[in-house]
Amino acid sequence: MRRKKSNGFTLLETIFVIVIIIILMVVALPRYTDFIEKAKVKVIQYVLGMGCEQVAMTYSKEILINGKPPSIIRLNEILNDKSSGFTKIGVFTVNYTNHEDRGIKVTIIKSSAFEMPPGGPFERTIILASDGG
Repeated sequence: MRRKKSNGFTLLETIFVIVIIIILMVVALPRYTDFIEKAKVKVIQYVLGMGCEQVAMTYSKEILINGKPPSIIRLNEILNDKSSGFTKIGVFTVNYTNHEDRGIKVTIIKSSAFEMPPGGPFERTIILASDGG
């Protein structure tokens, strides 16, 4: 008696492959989600650096235009003016606030691309030279 050649997988082979896939998912999924959260934080840190660059550039521009440094209050007004475009950096909304009348605190408020990861607030402070009054 000849045995018929099978073209498919046996039930045992299929279950074995499914079990291996489940084990890989259980091991890889936490690492993947941790990797994604760390990547989000790195992007936010990069945007904070860009926000600080905006502060320094605006500060320098005001010195070149007016011959003296702007007051922190005036700098805040310029940076937070919606028409200036400084409050949006890519998909992030940025807020600039006074820091002890000596600098500007750059804070990432939200992202339109993803939910902000835990560990906030995400902010960085740039201390500036003397206040222009």
